[in-house]
Order: sequence, then structure tokens, then C-alpha cells
Amino acid sequence: MSFGQSSGQIFIPATPATNPMDPNGDGWITATGAAFTGGNELPEFEIPFKEVPQLTDEPSADLQTGASCAASEIVSDPVTGSAGSYYYISDPDGIPDNGDELMLFRLRIAKDATGAFGYSFLFDTDVAFGPADANSLAGNPGFEREVIYGSGGKNNDVLVLDVDGTASKATTISTYSFTTNYQRSYGLNNNASCTGDVPVFIDWYVPLSDIGVTTTQNFRVAVATSSSPASALGGSASDILGVDGNVIAGDDDQFKAAIFASSDFDNDGITDINDLDDDNDGILDTQETPGGVNPNADSDNDGIPDYQDPDYPGFIDSNADGINDNFDTDQDGLEDHIDTDADGDGCPDVVEAGFTQSTTTPGTLAGTGFGADGRVTGNTNGYTGTNADVTDALANVCASDPDSDGDGLTDAQETTLGTDPNNADTDGDGINDGQEVNTDNTDPLNACSPAQSAGYTGYDASNAIWAAGDCDGDNVLNGTEATNGTDPYDVDTDGDGNGDATDANPLSPVAVADASNASSGNATQVDILANDDFLPNNNTANLGITSLSDTGNGSASGSASFDATTGILTY
Repeated sequence: MSFGQSSGQIFIPATPATNPMDPNGDGWITATGAAFTGGNELPEFEIPFKEVPQLTDEPSADLQTGASCAASEIVSDPVTGSAGSYYYISDPDGIPDNGDELMLFRLRIAKDATGAFGYSFLFDTDVAFGPADANSLAGNPGFEREVIYGSGGKNNDVLVLDVDGTASKATTISTYSFTTNYQRSYGLNNNASCTGDVPVFIDWYVPLSDIGVTTTQNFRVAVATSSSPASALGGSASDILGVDGNVIAGDDDQFKAAIFASSDFDNDGITDINDLDDDNDGILDTQETPGGVNPNADSDNDGIPDYQDPDYPGFIDSNADGINDNFDTDQDGLEDHIDTDADGDGCPDVVEAGFTQSTTTPGTLAGTGFGADGRVTGNTNGYTGTNADVTDALANVCASDPDSDGDGLTDAQETTLGTDPNNADTDGDGINDGQEVNTDNTDPLNACSPAQSAGYTGYDASNAIWAAGDCDGDNVLNGTEATNGTDPYDVDTDGDGNGDATDANPLSPVAVADASNASSGNATQVDILANDDFLPNNNTANLGITSLSDTGNGSASGSASFDATTGILTY
């Protein structure tokens, strides 16, 4: 429905007049500096905003709090296709991610009103939501950031909150003045149910870095209002964009539905619910799904896609990741239609299907762009079906570069490194070659790299490289220690201060009783450690401090003294 009351004119401007929300400072949000001419306002915006995707046209009278067709009622216009909210990433100097980027927000409400309200854009920055997000909880099913414009009361400002893992104890990242970071203007189009009301656009902005995303990062967003100038989480939302609150009850379920609607996994500008190929691999989503069903469908209209819905027939989730195993062949948390390697065999689906892989974006079909339905355009092949290789991990058509021992290094790489392509752990140290090279940066040919603590037992004693090593540096080879039963990672297995290399009894400390005769008046010396495993403190091979004490069991009388350094007893 259309109104002509100075549509496009800013009636509450920010200061200064020229600012990111009104770049030319003319007091209008239109590119022409005049009223909207009709139809969808988006093409006439001065700023090239993007629409926030909606699951459905924004209904009126679906509020949980507040009056219908009032200040907390988000509206859209299905007649003209005008959306309820928009966002835009501004990069003033054109240099990506150097810190000057801003995110601008625009929200359409049914009419202007005074009072205390909250207007929120909520971000899923890790693209994990509901059961897939380890930090989800009642009241916040998976958002990491919330950007709020609060009107009225003590919170009449723009806030950025860290809401990750909380619904009530958010951390404030930044606060901005409403005089500089907020404006209001008149809209043209309203919901037909709000007859006679003049719609209003509320705009605000914050630095992109506050939200924790980059200019190229994939993220998802939901928009909500509340009847107080605070967070919309924790059950406080009044209206949630693009979700019919009369059909889907409860904030958390509505937020899940809103995030589902805004998902664009392949970041091609086509939301998943409208994208026929969500991962751009040249295989239609329906062909990557058992039974040929649409994986983005919501069969019971509860706002939860079928691949995540426990109510879906045959639902099974053996690894508790929130994804129906029937939609996720390798159970890696990515459904097959958004997984460019559905069977997890290291060979992209696009290759296994017999298509040409992009040289710039691995795992996707070679092409020059994307169509309105999300399919790759400018391609020479693709979209002719799929085959069993795509979901069979044993049928790896990329085997021209095989990994025979499955350690994460190709046979060619192992040849270059000198490791054994048929032995996942060439040096027998218990760490496979791929992990040592690709992750740990240790030597896959050195049985003592990485270093291990005493008591470590993950080694392969039958491995020749390991057996020839000396991991504790005591000059006793690992293989010999394994045969003797000593610890190849401890220089003194029994802890008596006498290392395994010189200890006649390396598995258990041994002390032998001493006896000697002395005549009256003549001192006699006895080396009491000479026949023991223990070494005197002046012996450089002593690994500890030898301590002796009188047990009271001796039969000598007279005077005796002991030199703790040499181990000599004088009687």
C-alpha cells in the first residue's frame, strides 16, 4: 500500500548532515533527492542496500508484545515486493578489510511513534545454528552478535553486543550516540493491513569490525523488535522479520525459521531456499538428497528445514550434530547439498560426477557466474545428474594422486619426503605421517619427534626406525629398552639416580647390606654404595640426590661418620 507524505525524506537526521547514512547530505534517502516515484523503493535508494531474506511476507498482527501496526511492527509490502529490512557494507576507501568498513541497517516499521523500543539485527557469524551450534541455548539458539538501536529511556543509543552463548548476560562491545549513528525517514510502502499509517525507515550503522565479520565472510542475519530498548533475545522479541508468529510459536523457533530463510551457503547472492545448487558443484540439490526431495523444504511448516527436523520421517542422528544422517553421507555436519565432498574421500563431488572443476574455487563447477536460480552459468558441463561415486568413499576417481596408507599425504608427497607410502606411521612413534607434516610440523622420519614424556606407550616396538632411536638420550637404543622392559622415554626407569645405561638392576632399586671389621682405636672406611645401584653425590652419572639414613638395625658400637658426597662410612 502506498503513501505520498514526503516519502524518502529524512525527518530525524543524524549529525553531521553528511554521514554514512546520507552520503550527499541532502536530507533524502533517495538517489534523486526527491520522493519515491512508486513501486519497490529499493532501486531508488541512494545507498545500494541488500534485502534481508524473509521466509514469508511479513504479516501484521503477529506480535508477541505491543500494538499491531505500531512502532514495533515490522512491515513489508507483497504488492510491490518491498522488503521489511535491509543492510549494506560500506567500504569508503575500497580496500577490503583494512578497518574502515561500516555496516548500515535499514528497518521498515508500520508507523512512527515515541517511546522506548528496541530494533535489532542479530548475526549468526559462525554459520552454525540450533543443534549445530555448541553454544545455542534457550533464549538464544545460535547468535553471536546483536546490533541494537534503542529508542527512549536510558538506552537511547546504538549498541553492539556479544551474545554468544547467552540470552541474558551479553557483553557490550561498543556504544554509539544516536545523534551521529541513527536517522529516520518516511517510507512509501506499507502492509495493506496497516491502512492509513505512514511507514517509517529507521537507519543506523556501526563499524563492521564490531560485528566480527569480514567483507567476504558468509554470515546469516535475523531482524527483530522489542517493546523495550534492549536485546530481543531471552523471549523479549515483539516481532521477528519474515516469520508468521501466528503459525510458528515461540521466539527460538521463529529465529530458527528466520535464519533458515537467510542462509546462503555458497555466498552466491541466492538464498538457499531459492538456490537449486547450494554448493555450486554442478549437481542439483534434489539430486544430492535421498529420494530426490528438496533438502531445503519444510514439510510441516514449523520453520525447521527437513534435514534438521526431528519430525521428518526416518530422522536419525547417530552423531548428535543436529543433522539427519540420511542427508549427510559422511556425517561431517554438512548436508550433502552443501558439502562439496559428500562422501569425505578427498575427491570433490564435481569431479566424481564427471564435470569440470573450477580452477579458482575448488569443489565448484567451472563457470563465469550464477543464474537467478543459483546454478553456475557460463559452464561447459554440469547439471546432468549424479552417480554412485559421489557418495561412495571407496570409489575415489581422483586416485591418480592416491594416498595408499590413508595418512593424509599422497604417495607422491611421501616419495618426496622419504616416508613409506604404505605405512601411515613411517617412524613408528605413534603419530601418523600426515599429522606430523601437515599439523604438528614434526619429523615423520625421526622416532623421537615429537618428544614424549616418560611413560609414553604409543610407539610401535617392532618398527625398525623406532627401535634404532634413543628417545631418552641415555645411549640405550629404544629397541634394547623395549626388550629389557625399561622405559625408552625415561633415562632412569626405576628412579634410583642410576641411569638405565649403568644400572645393573634398572627395573627396581637394589641396596645390599654391608659388613666390615674394625679394631679398637683404628678407623676403618667402608664404601657402602659400592655394591648398590645407588651412586654417590659426587658421581657425575647420579641423576638425583642420594640420601641415606640410619635404620637402627646395625650392630656396631662406637663412633661412625658418613660423607654424603662420597658415600664413605668411617668407623
